[in-house]
Parts: sequence; C-alpha cells; structure tokens
Amino acid sequence: MRNLRCAQFAIRNPQSTILAALLSFPAAALAQWHVKDSPHDLSRSGPGPVKAVTETEICIFCHTPHNGAPDTPLWNRYESPRQYRIYQSSTLDARVDQPRGASKLCLSCHDGVLAVGLVRSRGETDPIYTTFPHLTKEHGGLGTDLSDDHPIGFRYDRALAAADRQLRNPDTLSERLPLGPHDTVECTTCHDPHNNRLGNFLREPEQRSAICLSCHDLTGWRLSAHANSAATVAPRLIDPREVLAFGTVRDNACNNCHKVHSAPHPERLLRFQREEDGCLNCHSGNVSAFNIASEIQKRSNHSGRRLLGVHDPAEENLVVRPHVECVDCHNPHSVRGSLGTLGIRTIATTLLPIEPEMSNVKGVSAFGSSLQKARVEYEVCLRCHADTGYGIRPTVTRQITNSNARADFRTSNASFHPVFARGRNNDVPSLIAPYSASSIINCTDCHNSDSARLFGGSGPNGPH
Repeated sequence: MRNLRCAQFAIRNPQSTILAALLSFPAAALAQWHVKDSPHDLSRSGPGPVKAVTETEICIFCHTPHNGAPDTPLWNRYESPRQYRIYQSSTLDARVDQPRGASKLCLSCHDGVLAVGLVRSRGETDPIYTTFPHLTKEHGGLGTDLSDDHPIGFRYDRALAAADRQLRNPDTLSERLPLGPHDTVECTTCHDPHNNRLGNFLREPEQRSAICLSCHDLTGWRLSAHANSAATVAPRLIDPREVLAFGTVRDNACNNCHKVHSAPHPERLLRFQREEDGCLNCHSGNVSAFNIASEIQKRSNHSGRRLLGVHDPAEENLVVRPHVECVDCHNPHSVRGSLGTLGIRTIATTLLPIEPEMSNVKGVSAFGSSLQKARVEYEVCLRCHADTGYGIRPTVTRQITNSNARADFRTSNASFHPVFARGRNNDVPSLIAPYSASSIINCTDCHNSDSARLFGGSGPNGPH
C-alpha cells in the first residue's frame, strides 16, 4: 500500500526530491491521496459497478511507468478522437474551446468513446476486460455532448471577472482549486481524481455550494431566502426520486436548481427542461410556505407553463417575445421575504422601494428606458405591460384602446391613477380612508390574488 500511494503521488509530482520527502511521511498523512476503494479504483476489488474482471492493479487504468503518452508523462490512455459539443449560453462572457490538457485526460474515459480497459501498456489487442466496457451516464459517463455540463477549457482571468461582475477576481481563488497552465478552468479545477474525501472527487465542500461560490459571486445571494432557508427539500413535487445531497434548501444551495453535469436544460444548467418547474418544484405548498402552483391555475394568472424556452436573462426589455416566467419578476439568487409587512397594506404618499421578493430584477422606467435593476414595483410590470405591445387589452369598449400602461399612467394625462406619482387633483371626496388625494398606489393594490395576505387572505401576495 505504501508503494501504491507513493507511486500515485510521484505521477502527479515526478520530482525526485518531493518523492524522497514523501517516503518519510506516516501512512495517516497519505490517506487523503489514495485511490484504493474509491470509485476510481477499477481493479477487480474495486467498490463500484465498473471494475476489472481479473486485473488487480489500480494505477494501471491511468498510469504506466514505461511507454506512456508522449505529451503527458506516465499517462496510460489513448486520446479520444472525437470533437465535443461545448457549452453555450447567451449570458456566457468566456470563450469556451474544445477540451484539452487535464480535461482531455479525464474525457478519455468519461466521454464513453474509448473502453475503460483500453490502455497503452497492454496495447489495443490486449485490453483489460471490465464489467462495463464503456462509461455510460449511469456510471459517470458524460458523452461527447458537453453542452449540458459546466464549461471547461476557458480562461478565467481578471478580464473575464471584469466582464462578468458575478464572477470573483481569480486572484482570490483558493489554492485548492487549481487552474490549468494558461489559467483555464479544467475538470481538475473542481475535481481531484486521487482524493474522494469530500465525495465526487470534489476539491471543496458541496454543502451550501461552497465550491460554486468560490468562483461565483451572485448579487444578493448571501442574504437571499434560498441561501438561508432551513426548509426541508424532502417533499419536492417534481421528480421526488431525484435525491439531493442535503436535507435543507440552504445546504443544497445552487444544487436545488442547477446540475453541474448532464443538466436537462443545458443553457444555464437548470435541473428541469421547463425552467418554471425548477421554481414550482418547491413553491407548490410542499417545501415553501405558499402554493404558487395553484395560484397560476386560476382563471386570471401569470402562468409560465404556456410557453417553453423563450425566456432569456440577456433579453432586451423592449423587444422581447411575449412570455412570462417566474424569473421575469423574481431573481432567485437575491429574492428575500417581505420585511415585516406580511398582511399589512401600506398606504404611502411617496414611491416605496421595491419589495424584497422582487429585488435585482430588470425593469422599464416611467419614461420608457430599460433598467438593469428596477427600483419600484411598477417598473417590473412595465417590462410587459408597456411598450412591448402585448399588454392586457381591455374587454370594455373604450374611445381609445390602449395596452400600454406606461402611457395610461403618464402624469401629463388629464386624468391618471397615482402610480408614477401623486395625483394632481386635491379634491377627491370619493376616496375611502386611509386613502387620500396624496396617496400613491402600486399595481398590486388592484391586481393581486383573491386570497392574498395583503387583503386579509391566507395565500401568497402578488398577481400570480
């Protein structure tokens, strides 16, 4: 066993001085490096379903002391001949190239093209026979379509972090997450093939998505409901057979909605093909406190289930195709619960800041300009109910038929509801207290659920 561990370390660090120092280490210090009894132990005594029929050596499936691959010292596998379909996204600022370097070594098994037992030291005519010749998705195979996997082969540098403000400066990246020779993200940035101490050969803990947040700095995440919710994920509605690693929303964090490998919705690596299912999986009265799924089944609703795959986080507010999704009004990375106003109707005389449930969401101003971050509630509503031309059309015959709510509420109109600003008429005797001529109202003061807490009900607030 001692020789095995030393050999594995020597393969990664061939310098003789390091190996000589390693020989004096106690066995306990080396335990974190060994492959034996891990999923990468493909010998006859290995623990997994994929293993050799008769072969007892462990390192041989990846390494050989002689006649290894010329471009990689002691590498015992052939290079996969395939080209890969790579990850693409409208929100991706990096340039993703074909896999190379350490990632190509991993894919020599994990793309499922070459047999697991096809090694250079035996030659193509004398492979090692294994229980499963090739890795399938059930056994860790990714295939040659990597568009549904976290991108690899891109340069992670200061320029990328400057372009994508939700990426951390790579200078702050943990030394436990090594980049490739040219500062590229590779399979080995997140996975250490010789160390399965944390599971899935991860280099950083998966709990609370510590490994994801080492690179991703999501706006508002630290204080968000999804980062702090202690709700149990056990009774999820959609595909309850899919077991998550941890029991609560906060511990699963990113993994509640995303899959790093083989994601059903490739772009942005979502867990479900219909992106609204990622929300309704919990927000159906099982994991979350309120049943949004039942709300969007009412006669008047904002149901994201009508259309498939039209929402895009990079979409322009003023030219977007007609659609509605949960993420049009809620940012799942920064959404928070109301701050002590649940069930309390606020009558204001000034514009109130946007509710925490809608924080960091795009909007359109009262003047028609596109906003990256809406400041008040109506600016979120105007994304659809203004200049896009597909707002709600009145069923009552009017002198002027107009679906542009922004035009309806202009303060230059002869008459308008006080949504953008206070009304100009100081004599409105028909108003019911506590409303006054100085009051400002929100869209949801009139358009809301018939069971909303805001109006004395027990259901969720909002025009779901």
